[in-house]
Amino acid sequence: MPMETTQEETRSNMEKLHTGDTIRTFKGLYIDVFNPDPDTIDVEDIAHALSQVCRFAGHTHKFYSVAQHCTECVTQMRLKLGRPSKKILLTMLMHDAAEAYLGDMARPIKRRLPQYKQAEILLETVIAKKFGLDFPFPPIIKTIDNLMLEIEHDSVILKKNFFEVLSPSDAEGRFLNQFAALHS
Repeated sequence: MPMETTQEETRSNMEKLHTGDTIRTFKGLYIDVFNPDPDTIDVEDIAHALSQVCRFAGHTHKFYSVAQHCTECVTQMRLKLGRPSKKILLTMLMHDAAEAYLGDMARPIKRRLPQYKQAEILLETVIAKKFGLDFPFPPIIKTIDNLMLEIEHDSVILKKNFFEVLSPSDAEGRFLNQFAALHS
């Protein structure tokens, strides 16, 4: 049975929406992206938000989510490394988790916005600590991410060697399933 929200709680939540640096998440949490509290970071919020964000600033032939990108990176890591540890696979899965709160930004733009990068690093640090990830990310994370960039570019932009693109809900489900298998 859902708990009733008091007028004071409603007023407080409305203030959070209109003041400061707080956003309301899919699950109804409020997170200050510039001063994140680990208690406001939730893997279901991350999976849902990433499933709704399109890679390549939307310049794809089909919608291709950041959530699917993260799961494809895990698959690619297994192909390249054989049997990597659960911790490195979980780090790979969660490498773009900050984008659930900041949105995805094309690399050329991100490189020129140092404040975005600072906010991203802060969120990555808090997310890594909360979920027991390696951070700063080991070099293999960037290696696999760059490899996937090339594969995805050919597949979802140039339409060469096209792989299956998942619906947002399927990408979200796959992300959460991989998380459950790796975060144990």
